[in-house]
Amino acid sequence: MFVILKWTRVKEITALFLILLLLFLAMPLKHEFAIIPAQDNHAYQTFSKKVTEKKEISLTFNVMWGDEVILDVLEELEQANLHASFFLNGKWMLRNEDLAELIIDRNHEIGLLGYDDQAYSTLTETEIVEDIKNGEELLDSIGYEPLLFVRPPEYEYNNSVATIIEQAGYHPTYWSLFAPIQASQDSEKALEHLNNHVSPGDVVLFPISDDLKETPNVLRDFIKSKKQDDFDFPTLSQLFYPADVELRQIQ
Repeated sequence: MFVILKWTRVKEITALFLILLLLFLAMPLKHEFAIIPAQDNHAYQTFSKKVTEKKEISLTFNVMWGDEVILDVLEELEQANLHASFFLNGKWMLRNEDLAELIIDRNHEIGLLGYDDQAYSTLTETEIVEDIKNGEELLDSIGYEPLLFVRPPEYEYNNSVATIIEQAGYHPTYWSLFAPIQASQDSEKALEHLNNHVSPGDVVLFPISDDLKETPNVLRDFIKSKKQDDFDFPTLSQLFYPADVELRQIQ
């Protein structure tokens, strides 16, 4: 049996399809943290999770105060033969330049957790850019460049702040899984939360401070558990730019 369509009907169907396609393309995209940058031009984007089926997760650490627990964290990473991404606060680096240099010497990746400790959401665009530049100059003075990843010194996402960081030429970097480590509880609950919620492409955030004594234990057990599940642990640049990971020179 043959079906004959009138030419005018074909044109109507074609026109309707094109209209629907244009409407779809014009729809505003809902902002998701899991934005993946273009691999060809390294366009600056907001990072927090990679859409992937590969068993890989990136370990990141926020460092704003303390000089003891971080040494244990570095030791756990050394024992596991892993490199991670550390977000360092500028004021912390001024007080602990030797520790910042140790992180660099061990080939870990460094991002900025603000130079000051004031929330970016309370600052003007000029103040945010100035804060980042101050942090970049400090990192450069201790032998680390270039600065690629910036995490605001507050535990929340703000679209305006992310846009300012992006327009300044850096990757605003958040996370998709937080390690809920508390000073008043043991490591089992935090480890259970991580193991129950982790998925491929996650950027995991571990807080580091001297009152969070369990952070190294949670990290050690989490790495062990995920290695048994055949997960890899790339740094942020390796996770998002697997074809181009030589992003800085090690002094």
